[in-house]
Amino acid sequence: MLPDELWDEFEKSVEAAEDHFDEDDLHWLAPAWAVKLRGIAPQKPATDRNPKFVEMLDWLNVPWREMKRHDQLHERQSA
Repeated sequence: MLPDELWDEFEKSVEAAEDHFDEDDLHWLAPAWAVKLRGIAPQKPATDRNPKFVEMLDWLNVPWREMKRHDQLHERQSA
């Protein structure tokens, strides 16, 4: 769930995305925001198979290419 203090920022992102993306592609905004907030890269199939998701991540300036995936975080902690 999105913390209350971030709702305004999220709503502004929705409004801006509506001007930039087709209505069919707006469903990628919430997952892209989740990546942004968690600081963990999405799983590779999500980015490989969904170019609009990648476009949304890039549009939000999420540095997802530099982030570790969840499975990589686990490996790092085990080492």
